[in-house]
Amino acid sequence: MRHTVRFHGSLADRFGGEFVLAVESVSEAVRALCMQIRGLREQIRAGFFGVVVNGKSIGEAELPLSFPEGKKSIIEIIPIPSGSGGNSAGIAKTAIGVLMVIAGIVLAVGSYGTLSPLGVPLIVNGVVMIGAGVASFFMPTADTDLGKFEKQDKRPSFLFNGATNTSTQGAALPLVYGRCRVGSVVISAGIETSAVV
Repeated sequence: MRHTVRFHGSLADRFGGEFVLAVESVSEAVRALCMQIRGLREQIRAGFFGVVVNGKSIGEAELPLSFPEGKKSIIEIIPIPSGSGGNSAGIAKTAIGVLMVIAGIVLAVGSYGTLSPLGVPLIVNGVVMIGAGVASFFMPTADTDLGKFEKQDKRPSFLFNGATNTSTQGAALPLVYGRCRVGSVVISAGIETSAVV
């Protein structure tokens, strides 16, 4: 069966938008395109991409699964923005903090105390920026698998009832206008236990 593969964003700009292939799975389709299109493998390895099959987002575990028999599928490969930048953001924060401290010292000491009301807050904020930059090196990045958020939360919960609630770290927090009857995104939850005498 022939299936359609559509690239979006930077992939579509560089390699073209749509391809029709006789393949059995998403991973086979990507492998076939990487063999035919020069530079595609490197482009995919360098970025983060979401995969949508027939309008349903799928996770990494579902990539090698075969398509349904007798049904043409549309595979869409969509670039995902990389976010805050990981450790490069920490390096930038640390460098900006060091520059702020140096500028504050030059202002406070270089003006013989005349500009110390400007220099001291600059030094304090620079130290805070250095601390934030160093702390970002030790913080793990939350795993945000695209397919994980599309599925309903299958864990039984007796704390909340009604529509399905999302309690996974990293899920988007929706902003709803008007009256809606939908599941919620749990921001904070706690359980308090006490002994019954």
